[in-house]
This record gives sequence, structure tokens and C-alpha cells, in this order.
Amino acid sequence: MATTARRVAALLVDDDPTTSAAHKAELEGRGYAMTLSTDADAALALIEASHPDLVFVGNISNRGRTRTDFLQSLRTSKLSQHTPVVILSHQPRGGGGRGKLQSVRRERW
Repeated sequence: MATTARRVAALLVDDDPTTSAAHKAELEGRGYAMTLSTDADAALALIEASHPDLVFVGNISNRGRTRTDFLQSLRTSKLSQHTPVVILSHQPRGGGGRGKLQSVRRERW
């Protein structure tokens, strides 16, 4: 009987739908089961309801909430305080290369 490895359930929070879609495609290609949120408050509700294995956090600046505010809320909740978080930066790697998710590998999680 063959066994199928469970995909890592991950939530991506970024207020730019275009960036979110690009990151989602990249991460799904690496084996993650992705959910997207472009709103920090909605993302916190999703995290508490679905308990993802991992949260990717990009730019958050909508509705007056910053990425720092979001992370503080995440860490103060008993339901999400131990959820691993990866901060995504849209800055190019190496000063001029394309900013890809090159360091994210499924086996690390």
C-alpha cells in the first residue's frame, strides 16, 4: 500500500494580489498547500480557524495595520503563538538578482 506524504498547509499574507499569486504559484510548485489572504485581520481569523503549519508574511500595509502589528497579534494569540513564520522580502538577492523564493525548501518544515 502506497502512502502519500501530507502537504504542508501554509497561509500567505500579502496585501498585493499580484505578488500573492506569484508567490502562491512558486510555493505550490514546491509542494505547499497554499491559502491566500490580502488582509491582515482576515488572515488572523484564518490562522485561528484552520491552524496552518506555516505562515508566509509579505507586505502588509492595508487598513492601518503593519507587518509588525500582524506579527505581534500572531504571537500574542495562544492558538497561533507557536506557528512558524517566514518573512518574505521583495528585495532582490545579491544586490541585483531576481528576488525569488530560492531559500524556501519544503523539507525544512
